[in-house]
Amino acid sequence: MKSKLLLAACAAFCVPAVAVAAVPWDNPDGEALSFFWENGQNSDTNLFGSPDNFGDDNLYFLNSDFVANANDGNTWDEAADTMDVDFIAKPTLKFKSIQVFEYGDYNILGGDGNSVSAQLDMAGIVAGHPESPFTDGFLFSAAEDTAGTVPWDDEASLIMEFAVPEVTDIHLTVSNTLVAMSDGVGGTASITGNFVLLGISVVVIPEPGSLAFLAIGGLALIRRRR
Repeated sequence: MKSKLLLAACAAFCVPAVAVAAVPWDNPDGEALSFFWENGQNSDTNLFGSPDNFGDDNLYFLNSDFVANANDGNTWDEAADTMDVDFIAKPTLKFKSIQVFEYGDYNILGGDGNSVSAQLDMAGIVAGHPESPFTDGFLFSAAEDTAGTVPWDDEASLIMEFAVPEVTDIHLTVSNTLVAMSDGVGGTASITGNFVLLGISVVVIPEPGSLAFLAIGGLALIRRRR
């Protein structure tokens, strides 16, 4: 079973990247509480759709069409999309982290040979930054029969709080692929990615005087310990 699942994942994810046309978001440029976003777009499948923002520092994607479904044995189905967007922190702020949360559900029937998987890869690129790119991702998989529809979720994070120099603008790429594989006669497998949340965390850039104060405090603490 594990070997079949690994083969399925490799078949789905270990393929050469192919350049595709881009579909701009309905709101490719916008303003959140602590940052601006610009040039938001998806690949030509446009499964992520366009985000909502409610005056906070999150972008909310409802993805009702992000579905992979395979049935009747010896079949597999894939749903994939890639989003690209630029984030610019507002004055005196820097990026602390960018988190991606994905929520969906899956269903597997038919015994051995049916499986689902979801892979997400994210990269934050800052031109000329010595620590760029910042990367993370996840791989979710399941291969057991389910009694009805089962929820799933996973997350990935880019941590930039301690990056030197500070990160005040970043180009984010998020690639997401869902795969359903039915290898058992009469078996079915399906997986959806219903909701993706981009959570962007920012902090105030310390002023030089504050940094000096912290340094002095640290030296005093070291001397006291001695």
